[in-house]
Amino acid sequence: MNWTPARFGLGGDETIAITFGTPDGQTCYAWTTRGEGFRSVNRGLEWAAIKTPWSAGGRMLLAFDRFRPSSAVAIINGKEIYHTADGGGTWASVKGIDIRSKSRLSTGTPSPRP
Repeated sequence: MNWTPARFGLGGDETIAITFGTPDGQTCYAWTTRGEGFRSVNRGLEWAAIKTPWSAGGRMLLAFDRFRPSSAVAIINGKEIYHTADGGGTWASVKGIDIRSKSRLSTGTPSPRP
């Protein structure tokens, strides 16, 4: 078996996460270390950029809810925190947390299984 790289509109080698957003695997999300997000609605054959409230090019850390992959938290350049509950369709800025002074971030109670 031989593997051939395929991009299908997805970014370059900076991809850090790919997750399925629906149980049937039709909707997928991909994110890069540069803060770019992509969505596929055909199991990864084609990808479209997700509009984000931050500028691509900085550093991004991303955490997904393992039971609801369309829910995620992004930390941008170690300063800004954003949350999405719809796979990046909309983002809300999370205020009141100074992540530079915290040794650990917690989102509280883990999400229950669906």
